[in-house]
Amino acid sequence: MPDLGDFQLVIDWIEEHQGSLDILKWLLVLLAAWALGLFKYVRRKLKSPRVEIERLTSRCYCEAFEELHDCKDVVRSVFLLHVSVTNPTTDPIVVKDFWLRYRTLRSWKKWTEFMLPTTLPNRPRQTVGSSTKLLKVWFSKYQDDPAEFALDGRIEARDYQAGYVLFVSSTWGNHNPRITNGKLALEVRAKLTTGETLRHRVAVSQLEDRAYLESFVPGILAVADDHNAQNLFTSRA
Repeated sequence: MPDLGDFQLVIDWIEEHQGSLDILKWLLVLLAAWALGLFKYVRRKLKSPRVEIERLTSRCYCEAFEELHDCKDVVRSVFLLHVSVTNPTTDPIVVKDFWLRYRTLRSWKKWTEFMLPTTLPNRPRQTVGSSTKLLKVWFSKYQDDPAEFALDGRIEARDYQAGYVLFVSSTWGNHNPRITNGKLALEVRAKLTTGETLRHRVAVSQLEDRAYLESFVPGILAVADDHNAQNLFTSRA
């Protein structure tokens, strides 16, 4: 059996260090509160809607010109992005619009202003042998489209939608895209009708095959050549 003298030593020690024990007690309370708050934050984030650029299925094509539209050192960029939105909540959400910006060569104000998307001329497609698979596009419907291809921005509770969005820009000098190891840093934002803004950053590989881009979306290079389709900036992001 434990010696009663041992208990007395413990009691004496506690009485002598009462102040330190009070501090330790409050530190433990604060640590528990912090851990609980962190847990609630992580849980809330996991249950919030999310937007993502699907890195492996997105296309980024940058074409350099010594001179274009009376400007020197011009880069025309085509961003064909496969954007997904996940809704893990118990209520439907509606995506109002997407915005995009990218890293530039500037050492200050490194990111561009946010760009608005432009309309895809045709639906993206994957051809394997004699078979062609048509892919979904946000906010666009083409003639004779099946109903399930029309992504109108509404995403039901605990559902997921993904489709392509097109952005085109024409820049010059240090406003040109910063390409590092064949990749360009992008940020996409999705604006919901609730006023909430979803954000995601990712580095997308540069596509160098011009013919492949045109075969993937027939007519996309003609859209890139159209000056009216480029640099549709917004200050609302």
